[in-house]
Amino acid sequence: MPASPTPALPARHLAALARSAQPVFLVGLSHFARRVAANAILQKWIGADMDSAAPPVDLALLLPAAREDGSPGRSIGIDAVKSFVDRLCLTPYAGPLRAGFVEPASALTIESQNALLRYVEEPTVTSRILFSSRRSDDLIPTLLSRCRVVRLPGSAGDRGEAKWIMNLSGSEETEETVLKLYEILDDAEAVEKILEFRLARKAIDLFDAVSAGKRPSDKSVAAFMDRRIPAADGSALLVEIVLAAVCSNLRHPEPDRRLLDVARRLLVLQAELRYNPSRLLVFSAVQEWLDGLSEGYG
Repeated sequence: MPASPTPALPARHLAALARSAQPVFLVGLSHFARRVAANAILQKWIGADMDSAAPPVDLALLLPAAREDGSPGRSIGIDAVKSFVDRLCLTPYAGPLRAGFVEPASALTIESQNALLRYVEEPTVTSRILFSSRRSDDLIPTLLSRCRVVRLPGSAGDRGEAKWIMNLSGSEETEETVLKLYEILDDAEAVEKILEFRLARKAIDLFDAVSAGKRPSDKSVAAFMDRRIPAADGSALLVEIVLAAVCSNLRHPEPDRRLLDVARRLLVLQAELRYNPSRLLVFSAVQEWLDGLSEGYG
């Protein structure tokens, strides 16, 4: 992956970021674009990046910890932050600086962000921190205000992004399938989860059925509520896909207006899931929108 300036980070902008001791926050829909931009900045800071042949000795990564079964985690806890800060405070080995990369910022708990805030307020002179996420409000306001925010243009879903996600996840899906998922969701993290849980075909079938005004099969719905999938992940993905399909239907020249009520209920559920991702809540709500789709459908 190139570490040279990208269209999102012109050489002059990149040089200014390299000179600044202020934390940098990369914000953009495309995971691929954020990764390329992060590597370009890291090359300026420590002369190496995340795709270097050997792991950079002066790079500390703060990522969601793997679960007990080895699958990727979805949150970054306080213990991981403490270890990360300890590494940043070490004396640089290969150059004048140590760098820390946090991805995605949305995975940080409130406690984790407050712990990072204390470090950001009194950093060591030889360290730099780089945050990355889809939205700027993934950081609490007090931490966000101390960052230099770089908004990357473009959206998720080009072929470079698709290939990147396929390589990252080890997915055997075709490039066309991955691009179709992006067309549905335009969300790199959601696409990663769908590939991780091997739900690509179910997700597309679910979307196609609802967007065509049909009741989705029970199997396609049940796939997202599988016990092997964390409740928060399966629930959120299910709602996101069905909501996208409903919105797609409503954009048709002759939309089914009965889906407006389904869309309203899904939007309420979407907000509730941010605070209470329980399976009971989702099972109840899923039955509601299935009943809504059943009215008048074959």
